[in-house]
Amino acid sequence: MDEAWKQARLGELWEAVLKLFRDPDHAIGKGKDEIACELLRNYKKWSEIAESIGRSDEALVDDDPLRRSATGYLIWQLLSLDAATWTLSEVVGSPENGWSGIPARMKLQAYLNMQVAAQWPSHGRAIDPMPLFIPRELVIELIEAMDALDRGEVLPILEPVPNGRHDTSWQWDVMRTRALQYVEFLRGQGQTKKNALSLVAIATGVSVHTLRDWETTIEPTEPIEPAFEAGKIKFRQGIDPTYGSVGGEAADATGLYYLKNQMAAPLSEFGRLYQERFGRRHNQSPSDGK
Repeated sequence: MDEAWKQARLGELWEAVLKLFRDPDHAIGKGKDEIACELLRNYKKWSEIAESIGRSDEALVDDDPLRRSATGYLIWQLLSLDAATWTLSEVVGSPENGWSGIPARMKLQAYLNMQVAAQWPSHGRAIDPMPLFIPRELVIELIEAMDALDRGEVLPILEPVPNGRHDTSWQWDVMRTRALQYVEFLRGQGQTKKNALSLVAIATGVSVHTLRDWETTIEPTEPIEPAFEAGKIKFRQGIDPTYGSVGGEAADATGLYYLKNQMAAPLSEFGRLYQERFGRRHNQSPSDGK
């Protein structure tokens, strides 16, 4: 599709949306993004008023709730496209800059990893939204691949890479990463590195030497360092239970997330689970590293 044609259509959509602004004089000097955001606020306010009075009142709200909702969704899409144009192109480029030469899974991973890293966790398990900017073609390809899985077929975007490792190699990497996180978690609470390694070794049935080897040989499935901050928060909460909570002193956001999620289980419980799943891969007993 011609790029100039696409930009012209986007321009027409923006023009149609901006005409909805009911106070042209108030819009003077404002950019289209500011006007669009104000429109969204107005639509939301009108909807809240309509809901509170239990009816549609032309003096207060738009007379067509469905049209108001659809227009709000269109505005949101246009704002998203405007932002995505420059944010996503920085990750793996655009179709005009070698897009077709990059495997779909690599592009999808890059988009997801970038946005997970950029968005601070909300610390709420029930509500932890992740608004994602992902090119439509990748979303469709992923949906099709998941549909294919339900029908017993694996499409290339989800096909495992043969690497000669165990069938559960990713799960093992996750658990080994978690073991190293527990080492940092204990260090954050004041344990020495030697003591932390020994405690994790005893819990998992893995030697200290092996744990040290993992620090340099495995590719972690997620960052390990925040577990240290999580340990510091746990230590502080032993002194001040309000630390990191609403109304208390602010704590490191990622460390707090790790404390409530990755490090939520006691070390003994994690160690038991590791031994149940992967204990047979180790024929050695915990030691002092000698």
